[in-house]
Amino acid sequence: MTHAGGKSRKINNEIIWYSAIFIAALALRVHFVINVDYPLMGDGENYLSMARRLTNGGAYGYLSELPDAYVTPGYPLFLAFFLSLFGESGGLLPIQLGQCLLGSITAVLCVMIGKRLHSLAAGAMAGLIIAVYPPFIMSCLCLLTECLYLFVFILYFYLQLLSLDPGREYSHSRRILLSGLCGALFALSVLIRPTAFPLAFLPFLYRLVTARRHSKREIRIILTEAASFFVCGALVMLPWWVRNILVLGEFVLLSSGGGNPLLFGTFPDMLIPEGFYLPREEEMAAAIERIKNGFLNEPLRYLYWYTAGKFKYIFFNIWYYLPGPVSPPFHNWYLPFVHYFSVVSGWLAAGFSPLIRPLRFTALYAAALTALQLCFIPNERYAYTVLPLLIICASVFTVHCFHLLKRERRIIYPHI
Repeated sequence: MTHAGGKSRKINNEIIWYSAIFIAALALRVHFVINVDYPLMGDGENYLSMARRLTNGGAYGYLSELPDAYVTPGYPLFLAFFLSLFGESGGLLPIQLGQCLLGSITAVLCVMIGKRLHSLAAGAMAGLIIAVYPPFIMSCLCLLTECLYLFVFILYFYLQLLSLDPGREYSHSRRILLSGLCGALFALSVLIRPTAFPLAFLPFLYRLVTARRHSKREIRIILTEAASFFVCGALVMLPWWVRNILVLGEFVLLSSGGGNPLLFGTFPDMLIPEGFYLPREEEMAAAIERIKNGFLNEPLRYLYWYTAGKFKYIFFNIWYYLPGPVSPPFHNWYLPFVHYFSVVSGWLAAGFSPLIRPLRFTALYAAALTALQLCFIPNERYAYTVLPLLIICASVFTVHCFHLLKRERRIIYPHI
């Protein structure tokens, strides 16, 4: 009876935390959307123009009336869905409110990840930080890929953690289904923002390396789940691939716009010549040539730029700006603390992850995702997609250290 009562209280505590963090996150985001007049600019304007063109029966093209594959279709289709429901003039607010909902669910998913890795306390800490972190709140205003991508990616990541958990006694068929769902969600996240695409193999390589028994049966199970992941992922990607072949006459795996951020990331310290421009079709070749020449002629400078230089630029600047209106004043005093706590303690936790088993995969994924970002132009926006993983690592590490200190205190002072 006591056991049942304790379990019931535990479930009630979880529900309370999930609900509180969801409501806090949603309230802060909706307040922001209603009270801040955020002007569209840059990529946001371009995505909205694409969505309007699509709803009016025009071609799928980025900054062009002609069809192209310069950006992946996930976010423009998301915008077009809202515009088709609410019209071009009334669609902006529903889009932003929809992103508020997705951002709030993302905070709850991070609670679930922290709980899966360590405890409800670690999950609640991570979810609370994500709920109140101003750039995550601001992103709900922006017509950019970040908010939608983060929701889909974190949902994928949570399910991927479930599939990696050796303590879960799923049947083989359920593991295959779970891997297939992970593959579909991963592909969907790639169609929104393609940077993570090379990490598709990472969970299965991790499992192969960390498997307790490298028996033929274990390897066969891992390969079967990997096959389910890639088949389902390919099915999600297939309409995009077919469209490109039929409309453009060529196979485009992700997008044709990858050369632009790669090229502009080849200028150390962001010293880009004024007015620098190359046609789209020349950007990739020029980027590869500049990287090759840079490492041959100035190896130390380019090595620093592609490691510490870009890392510092991405993580020690904060993506938070509101042209025109002033942000809520209470954001300004706690934003630096939350940001630098997340960055510093998150990477510190990642450094200790070999000693803390539950952190290993999350820290590895954060490091791998960051390594991919370092290949391109450094932008503080790129920290947005890595920060939730760092916040989860920081929260788990903090609670883990607190429990260790508490245990040591009980050993030293048993009568207190």
